[in-house]
Amino acid sequence: ACPQCGQGHLVQRRSRFGKNFHSCDRYPDCQFVINFRPVAGECPECHYPLLIEKKTAQGVKRFCASKQCGKPIPAE
Repeated sequence: ACPQCGQGHLVQRRSRFGKNFHSCDRYPDCQFVINFRPVAGECPECHYPLLIEKKTAQGVKRFCASKQCGKPIPAE
């Protein structure tokens, strides 16, 4: 489910430049969008209900999807 509106679902879309992104299927009613792969889970710091996976120099890492938090999530 979309963490912003709670009603829609996240779907993968392709931008006009060929990049993949994920957004709420209720657009334009809900404007939620992220550029990284969403992962189910909750941030231990701010309790945001969604995580994202980013490829870094150290490998794939998980981060909080909240724009206010964005902290890395330690591997379990």
